Amino acid sequence: MFDLQQIDKDWSLFLDRDGVINHEKEGSYVFHYGEFDFYADTKQALRILASRFGRIVVVTNQRGVGKGLMTTEDLQDIHGKMVAEIRASAYAEEHPPAKKRAVSTRKDKKKAERMKRVSKQRAFKQRQTR
Repeated sequence: MFDLQQIDKDWSLFLDRDGVINHEKEGSYVFHYGEFDFYADTKQALRILASRFGRIVVVTNQRGVGKGLMTTEDLQDIHGKMVAEIRASAYAEEHPPAKKRAVSTRKDKKKAERMKRVSKQRAFKQRQTR
């Protein structure tokens, strides 16, 4: 049997999309993100796997594109939103919301907006360097 403790950041994990990450659409295809439905614990599982594997690759055979039922742009839109939701979920887990205090003055509101913008920029830069 294989020892899972051997897995480290030098390893890559390949996952199929439909039926592994999201529910398959029985007898049809996922044509837009509104039809894309993650399995309940997918995002949590991906966070755990990302802590072990250096790279996670999602592979998918999209016959809907090949048959001309959807465009590659449609597929890219689905995948872009899927990845954004996975990343947002991971960020939310790592950075729980801070306690909010009442913002009472216009100056306080501007400072709060600036701090929020800087925080988002820093988080984005950190995700890019991983």
